[in-house]
Amino acid sequence: MRRLRAAGAIVVGKTNMPEFGQFPFTESRRHGMTHNPWDLTRSPGGSSGGSAAAVAAGMVPVAIGGDGGGSIRVPASCCGLFGLKPQRGRVSAGPHPDLWEALGTIGPITRTPEDSALVYDVISGSLPSDRWHAEPPGRPFLEQARTEPGRLRIAWTTKNVVPGMAVDPQVRQAVEALAGLLAGLGHDVERIEPDWPYPTASFVPQFFASIREETRRVEHPERLEARTRHTASMGAWARGPVLARARRDGERVADRLDGILAPYALLVTPTMAALPPAIGQLDAAGSLHAMTRSMPFIAFTTLLNVSGHPGASVPAGLSREGWPIGAQLIGPRGGEGRILSVAAQLHREHPGRASPRISPPPPPAGSLEARPVCSRVPTGAASRIRASSAR
Repeated sequence: MRRLRAAGAIVVGKTNMPEFGQFPFTESRRHGMTHNPWDLTRSPGGSSGGSAAAVAAGMVPVAIGGDGGGSIRVPASCCGLFGLKPQRGRVSAGPHPDLWEALGTIGPITRTPEDSALVYDVISGSLPSDRWHAEPPGRPFLEQARTEPGRLRIAWTTKNVVPGMAVDPQVRQAVEALAGLLAGLGHDVERIEPDWPYPTASFVPQFFASIREETRRVEHPERLEARTRHTASMGAWARGPVLARARRDGERVADRLDGILAPYALLVTPTMAALPPAIGQLDAAGSLHAMTRSMPFIAFTTLLNVSGHPGASVPAGLSREGWPIGAQLIGPRGGEGRILSVAAQLHREHPGRASPRISPPPPPAGSLEARPVCSRVPTGAASRIRASSAR
């Protein structure tokens, strides 16, 4: 936030999220449910769903999110936005040395890749206290986003990272259509069936240890949701040697992903295996039930949190119901600039609708006529960033 304010950002407030960002649904006992502006019966995803809803609704052009398992990319997918999870170590986790061990990072959710590039030029850079450090980019991200990518070799797949888990047919069709669009733009596009590395053995211990540690830091842990306290208690085993092994497993996952990416400039996958979920996913759900419900929405995203590679969700179309579908662009280590360049090319050629048509709920009987819940704002943020923050 200090870097954004120093660059002229106007921080207008905080947005909703599930407690400690545990789930890809923005629901909490204290602050209620956040609705998706595209369809008020659907979730904006999570955990940075309040940030994504604010951008999709036209409240702000930029909102900050955190991504420890997909929490920038999943809400961007659900809300028809652009969300880039950067390379591990790109953005400081200060004042803490890390965010969710090796899993988490911070970044913006925006309508356009150029807006995200601008924000990354402001917030990038690590501190001596950070556990992870990324090499500075050779050129500003905004400059890279505005540079044509040239002809690239790009792979795509809808094979799920989680064995045996189905991908919704409409999601598969949207990703295939995006691959066709990339081919139409002159890229050499190839479908592959990768032998995915298995990220769960690295992700799960770091997730449980992180929730346990965040619970320990709060002043009144007894005020936390019962589900959060249960998750923290289940993480008692995730310590010392277990976490060290999980990080080593993550390095092996990263090496395997490097091998898949080596022949290609980018790899395109679904962002989520499912369409945007209905609201109320966490109603009466305990920790294990909530984690089970989360799996279709994070199956493709957690891989990059474990490996540290950059990846972005870009709009890939709408479902028959009118709900946004996202595709994930995966880049090599340090490849945010390449992702931004291709994403910006897609946005120029196929911008789609930047925000939904918002209809407020009908007013109660006898009340005054309802007014629109928001008005449109310019999509460009190059001259003046407005940011809302969510952890």
